[in-house]
Amino acid sequence: MNPIFKLIGNVADLEVYEDRVVCIGKKTFKAMMMGRSYTGTKEYYYCDMTSVKYVAPSSINGFLSFDFPGSDNIEETFWFDRKKEIIKEFEKAYEYIKERIAFYKSQKNTSSIPTLSSAEEIKKFKELLDSGIITQEEFDSKKKQLLGL
Repeated sequence: MNPIFKLIGNVADLEVYEDRVVCIGKKTFKAMMMGRSYTGTKEYYYCDMTSVKYVAPSSINGFLSFDFPGSDNIEETFWFDRKKEIIKEFEKAYEYIKERIAFYKSQKNTSSIPTLSSAEEIKKFKELLDSGIITQEEFDSKKKQLLGL
């Protein structure tokens, strides 16, 4: 799968995919000066992230930062230069990443809602009938509805 965005950073390049961001570390002078000189790749999945932060460059460089449980925000911060074309790409990527995190959060929220089978629903309504909370007519109506009759 090809990345949606390829971002050139100061200490690492980022490739943004549909389900994750891949960090490709650089061993450059800038990276060493920032204390972030490493090579190799790291993957950050949106489903694990709680948020993303974007700070536009002003007199210094801008950055993207990923937050997730247990993160220290040092290894997950990616700096970039003040060049206009780079800023625009980082802004677009930021919006995309923010949307993907929200999507995965909504998936977690909906998947945690327990669903009952028709048989379990009927059993639940039978208990309500036996307890006198609903009438026989209400039970029969709900049973027909659940069985699709």
